[in-house]
Amino acid sequence: MVKVHRLAALQWFGQEIFKPGIQVRHLNGNHEDNSKDNLAVGTAHDNMMDVSKETRLARSKKGTAAIRKLSQAEAQAMRTDRKNGFLQRELAEKYKVSTATVSNVCAGKYY
Repeated sequence: MVKVHRLAALQWFGQEIFKPGIQVRHLNGNHEDNSKDNLAVGTAHDNMMDVSKETRLARSKKGTAAIRKLSQAEAQAMRTDRKNGFLQRELAEKYKVSTATVSNVCAGKYY
């Protein structure tokens, strides 16, 4: 079983599509458009960069939301607790996260 875009890419780009780390890319983002002008070969990074910055950011936020340990409200409460004198170690125990997470949340790097 071969996907249509890979079959088309094989015709245009030959065996290159089978090299390790190589993917077939849809340049315009339309996965149903398998025209020669829309297909290219490249790395996973190239493939990701074909997507708009806004789409990449939205996907990233969606993906990280599934693994977040704190809600937005908890992150804000943690920042407030830190300003009120709680130690990072105390906050890590209270919110059941690492001290590195506490540091990053309080510094505004997360959430």
